[in-house]
Amino acid sequence: MIVIVFLLPHIIPAKELEATEKDIAAFQKIANSLRRDSLPEKADQDNFQPNYAEPSIETYSSQRKLFPFDPNTATTTQWQELGLRDKTITTIQKYLHKGGKFIRPEDLLKIYGLREKEYQILKPYIRIKDSANVGRHVSIKDSFQKEGRTPRLRTERIFATVDLNNADTLALIELPGIGSKLANRIIRFRDKLGGFYSIDQLKETYGLPDSTFQKIRLFLILGNKPLVRININTADAVRLQEHPYIGRAVARSLVEYRLQHGPFKAVDDILKVSSILPDQIKRFIPYLSID
Repeated sequence: MIVIVFLLPHIIPAKELEATEKDIAAFQKIANSLRRDSLPEKADQDNFQPNYAEPSIETYSSQRKLFPFDPNTATTTQWQELGLRDKTITTIQKYLHKGGKFIRPEDLLKIYGLREKEYQILKPYIRIKDSANVGRHVSIKDSFQKEGRTPRLRTERIFATVDLNNADTLALIELPGIGSKLANRIIRFRDKLGGFYSIDQLKETYGLPDSTFQKIRLFLILGNKPLVRININTADAVRLQEHPYIGRAVARSLVEYRLQHGPFKAVDDILKVSSILPDQIKRFIPYLSID
């Protein structure tokens, strides 16, 4: 029976079904009705093509209001009136916030997301005032210029002085190359230390590139805020090892020496702890006290 069932389709040819004209006409009628329902009203069905692309620049032409503007000082509302998308406006604000400046109209093309057509529309209305260069000074000539070429002058922006021991994240973000993440890391590192006694300590902040440090060091000062000190006669090992410069091994050595020889009479007495290297002591001794 299994063999017969298997061979039966090969023995008896299948009957081919052919669509009649009536069937074809019914199918076309249903297809046309579905096609009409899917098109917008008054649309040309023969030329209709669905558009899934991002709205073109012309889509915003009715909403765009053109007027002279300075890209260095334009507000969010002004950018919106000029027809820019919110994402592009955010990119421009971040660029300016990081210390960037638009020197020439063509500099707008640096902004990621700004289309060439948008720039061509805005270009006649760009007015970069001389005030855009305020806060800049001419430095040295480019030493790599070849003879006969027009020398270029590099410019550097002058930033406000920042007190490293009192600055909050907003003040730090104003420095070139410092974003919100780095600003928060600097604050956390400063709190763990108990304050900075040297600007060079800032280089130890996790994730801070040396190139960024070299840019901002000229704008940093140390105010009169005193360091937070640890009493080495009362602090236990847990409290001592929390300091970034001390650690567990040094904290244990300090506590053991204190238990054997009694309280420290002066901070300099830690030099008598032979298990601690002088270079280590030099780093953290400003953060210790006996009071």
